[in-house]
Amino acid sequence: MCHNSKLYVSIDSPHRGANIPIGVQYMIDRLSGVFVGGGQFDANRDKLLRPAAKQMLVYHFSPDATQDRARWQDWQASAGSYPTLLRKVALSNGNRQGQVLPGAFTGMELLRSSRVTPWWGSNYANSLPGASSRGHDNVVFRYQKAITLTGRWHYTQVAANTPTYDQAPGGTRTTTADAEKEGHSFLRSGSDYQTFILAISALDVSVAGSIYNPNLYYDINNNINPNWPNPSKYAFEAYYAPAGISEPHINITNGQAYSPHGNPTYTSNNTAWILNELAESAHNLPALLTGTYNFGSLYRRLLPSVEVGAGGQLFLNNANLPNSGGVSTANDPKRNSFEMYTSGCGSRVQVSQGGTLTLGQPNDPYLATARIGNLSLLDLRAGSQAVVNAGSVLRIAKGGTLVLRGGASLTLNGQLVVEAGAYICVENPADIVTGPAGQLTASASAYRYANPALGLGGLACQLYPPCQPTLYLSYTSTGNRQAAGGSLKVNPESNLTACDKVYTVTAEGDGLNTNFSWTVNGAPYSPLPGRPEAIRLVIHSNNPFRQIEVSVGNNCNSQLLTESIMLEAEFPNCRATQSVAMYPNPATNTLTFEQADLRNDSPATGFAVSLYDGQGQLRWQGSSRTGKLDLNSTGLPRGIYGVVITQGKTVVRQNLSLE
Repeated sequence: MCHNSKLYVSIDSPHRGANIPIGVQYMIDRLSGVFVGGGQFDANRDKLLRPAAKQMLVYHFSPDATQDRARWQDWQASAGSYPTLLRKVALSNGNRQGQVLPGAFTGMELLRSSRVTPWWGSNYANSLPGASSRGHDNVVFRYQKAITLTGRWHYTQVAANTPTYDQAPGGTRTTTADAEKEGHSFLRSGSDYQTFILAISALDVSVAGSIYNPNLYYDINNNINPNWPNPSKYAFEAYYAPAGISEPHINITNGQAYSPHGNPTYTSNNTAWILNELAESAHNLPALLTGTYNFGSLYRRLLPSVEVGAGGQLFLNNANLPNSGGVSTANDPKRNSFEMYTSGCGSRVQVSQGGTLTLGQPNDPYLATARIGNLSLLDLRAGSQAVVNAGSVLRIAKGGTLVLRGGASLTLNGQLVVEAGAYICVENPADIVTGPAGQLTASASAYRYANPALGLGGLACQLYPPCQPTLYLSYTSTGNRQAAGGSLKVNPESNLTACDKVYTVTAEGDGLNTNFSWTVNGAPYSPLPGRPEAIRLVIHSNNPFRQIEVSVGNNCNSQLLTESIMLEAEFPNCRATQSVAMYPNPATNTLTFEQADLRNDSPATGFAVSLYDGQGQLRWQGSSRTGKLDLNSTGLPRGIYGVVITQGKTVVRQNLSLE
């Protein structure tokens, strides 16, 4: 699905995990299993066992959650977990100065059952890293059954160095207070609220350490600029977090005292911050630009559709000009490197006669990169001018199109990069002027014409820049293996025997289009569904040779590329026995095939012989009912032949050399 997204706002999200006190989890799990009165906790336990909870909770009562959490963390750390290109900002409800939750302390009692519930027994949940009880340290949950002859207590303990997640700065939830309400007054909460989404999690602060060994009290305020990207410390370009005490999870504030927890000190104003982000993302670029506009603000990196008309000047990261657009960022800080991108739905940037597009500035450390993405177009019309200054990059990505019409001017003191799958149409190569530091790099797999989906007509595109296409063939084979005990393991894909083999042949290279044409032994052969660059074939031991050939067009010239290989399959596990001898080998003029045990007065049995040349073509066939067969080979070209001897159900393959 295409989109015009330019701003990603994360609101108190668990990028580095979430927290529900592990002691409370164990209590809910235990009470859910109590025969009398435990059913009211089944719904809570079921919520804890949902995939989302098992993935995101750093500590979980179920051992099965370990793999779910590891997979989620791996995905979270992967390159594709965040959207690319657009501006990414985050809001945390946790205190940004590393302050402990008010009134919280390590090992404090979070939840207990009252004594008026004899069927539940006694239950206590404590905050991390647990409390000491009857000689047991780091106890997060302990209980005693309602009816016990020994008075035995059961303990759930954690490591002494377990991070104190329950009291760390972060967006809070009334976890234990809610449990008290749902326990119908049979449970007693020892604190009003606990940490749910830590501040370092909501802002994905990687510099604070891993989720199992974090600095939960990392001073975000003094170490990370809230208005500046710093990928070495966190994942966003800007953030908001309250300077006062931590607030309720996803709490929206407006600068006035308010709290659902009864605390009147939540006076942050994250609403104004979000509204400012939205307002600053507005580019305010007219559809027809006849004046000067300068993109350079981190708030605005989406390049919209625009026509730069006569007198219009569109700059990308001109340090000598104020940034355009937004509401109050004309003088916001400049970036040494500034990257822009086009809409996923396709931006059309047309520079008409008398208009100019400039990336960066000459002799200036402030650089710009413009990425023309899928279905987007940069159309340089006759009489227009585009300049890529030293250090800056004009990048045509896969699916994007650059059109340089005759009479336009493109000056490269920086780089023009045309990626594989991108489109470039140059009507007159002389219109590209490359300076001493300029560079034009175009993949051989880029198309030397405009994207047909854009509906541009009347273009006289040249095969430019020149390129050299390449084509080669590779193959993989899948044979049947000898299983334990000597039995043959049947190929599960094709249900073949050990005397058969499946080959996949793939055409690869640079600058190739998708019009592949295949032949096997000279006959047309169909490619795999959805993969025109590959074929699959089965080779039997009685005919082991295949001549494979492929032809395909390319993006560099109008010629077809052709490549071929000869496959010679081998069948080491094919258990056919050799009962017919072939001699001499090498041979010159005559060749004899003879039943191996014929001289021992054994009865003769019929057999057939086929000779294949190095191209897999059948060159001779013969058969015998007497147990012996002679071949005059003087008329056959010298070389290596494949010999297939069939005797009843037995098939034997050998090589023959004619000299």
